[in-house]
Amino acid sequence: MSNAQSGELFSLRAPAATETTRIPVVLLDAAGDPVTGEAWNAAGMSITIAKQGASTFTAFPSFATTNWDEIGYGNYDILLVGAQADEAALLDTEGHLRVYVKTTATRGDTFLFKVNTQDVLRQTEMEMRVAAAQ
Repeated sequence: MSNAQSGELFSLRAPAATETTRIPVVLLDAAGDPVTGEAWNAAGMSITIAKQGASTFTAFPSFATTNWDEIGYGNYDILLVGAQADEAALLDTEGHLRVYVKTTATRGDTFLFKVNTQDVLRQTEMEMRVAAAQ
């Protein structure tokens, strides 16, 4: 599997109908300390997205308990469910994806990801296996 290089962004791809894509975010308070226990419907919850070329952020299309997972130590995942066309469509454009997350208990932070419309990492790994077998 390819290793991340210096300066690389975390890559995402749209989930297939039976998959879920996890977008990692960290929630911090005004002092920069991790915030735990924030539910999907926390007070002041705001999750907005800006796709490559967009001039403004837009609201996450449909946000529910199935779109949020607390990992711990202030780490959370926004879950994009492939069976939901409006969620999968967030990752259908190659390029940068900006995600802004804020709640009443947290400062607002923007996270930047690289969207690959193809599964580049698996494709590269397969090519490496074929080359090694020759």
